[in-house]
Amino acid sequence: MSDDNNSHPDDVSTAKVLELYGCVMFRTQILESDMQIVLTVLEKAGIVQIDREEYKVRQDKYGVIEACIGPMIYWLQEHSTIDVPKGMAEDLTKANRQRNHLAHTFLIRNSSNFRTRRGRLLLYQKLLMIQAHIIRVSNGIIHVRNELYSQQGLTEDIMQARLEKHIKRIEQSDRQ
Repeated sequence: MSDDNNSHPDDVSTAKVLELYGCVMFRTQILESDMQIVLTVLEKAGIVQIDREEYKVRQDKYGVIEACIGPMIYWLQEHSTIDVPKGMAEDLTKANRQRNHLAHTFLIRNSSNFRTRRGRLLLYQKLLMIQAHIIRVSNGIIHVRNELYSQQGLTEDIMQARLEKHIKRIEQSDRQ
């Protein structure tokens, strides 16, 4: 059996299923984080208008919007000057449903499957399918983010340098 999470092992231990579960949950967090960055850039560019008071929107110490995937999809669809392609909106909505299922019900609803080899294999395969969708959606969001950077004349190197500079300023102000 390979340690690669994309393999289809013949026998899957509970530990292996839970390891993949953790990896898929981590990927959903990365998707959410990338969407927060994209939404922040869109808002700063005036493409998305969010009534921060009405929606009780918070931001982290770096100025990035803190929000869950569901509200971000809504804001992109209802409060932006761009048309979100239907397929992208559907993919984001499905990814959000998958994320919520993983976070709130997946383990409890599938707890009996951990008892048998076949059940664990089914869980592993379910997780691989969810992971594949999350990765595809994440790649789409990363593409949108990179396009936004490009339109602004920015590269990932420039953005990384700006982020590091911004983080240093925040760290310095935290020490004062």
